[in-house]
Amino acid sequence: MKKVIAYIRVSTLEQDTLKQKGEIERYCTFNNLTINKFIERKISSRKQKQNRGINEIMDSLTDESILIVTELSRLGRSTGETLDIIDTIVKSGAEVRFLKENMVFSKHTEDPASKAMLGMLAVFAQFERDTTSLRVKESLKTNKDNGVAHGRPKGSIGFSKLDGKEEYIKEHLEMGINKTALSLLLKVSRPCLISFINSRIEGKKKVAVKGVDHDNFKLGDTISNNMGVGKVVELCEDHVVKVMFETKEKPLRMMTKHLTLI
Repeated sequence: MKKVIAYIRVSTLEQDTLKQKGEIERYCTFNNLTINKFIERKISSRKQKQNRGINEIMDSLTDESILIVTELSRLGRSTGETLDIIDTIVKSGAEVRFLKENMVFSKHTEDPASKAMLGMLAVFAQFERDTTSLRVKESLKTNKDNGVAHGRPKGSIGFSKLDGKEEYIKEHLEMGINKTALSLLLKVSRPCLISFINSRIEGKKKVAVKGVDHDNFKLGDTISNNMGVGKVVELCEDHVVKVMFETKEKPLRMMTKHLTLI
């Protein structure tokens, strides 16, 4: 017997899921299907997939299982996303049925109407992407013409998944735990941990200084300029020197080329 999953979603807490649940139960009774699991969500389609229960759907479906949804709009927040979800379900060997549209999608779909609708979904999805891209480009151009800067300011410190764990990291480093082991404990990459330690804990900032004569410097040299005092950590091509400054301040937008050996 095929496993049957019913997906029900309403956009707000005030809305009731009973109507959708009733529709699916009547459909299953008429078609001699037994519902093995209900997945219900009271959440806007604008939220992420995991919050809308889409990941739970994928985990619940097995080969030859059936997903039943009252209508297309319940599953995805856009035509493109709906199409991607349907494609993933079908490729897994499962089947998805939409009651309102009277459509069935599976590896064995022979219904011409369902095939035509799938093609139309693909066309609308591309139209949505093109329209969104055009709007974004126009908005960026308008902002640029008006002198509005985009992106994070140079030198600013962004959000890190390690924020709030500074004391935990300090304690383990003082205990002699090496950075590789600590990164595994924190479930982050070693470079991510090192970058966090340098910028948040030790107050170090690596800055590339251009237009420098390499002959005047070597690795480990202590230097100073308008950023403060630091050490040369890397000699790069094209007269670039990377300096690790002992500071928690944001790097200056304009670095002076003049580096003074201390």
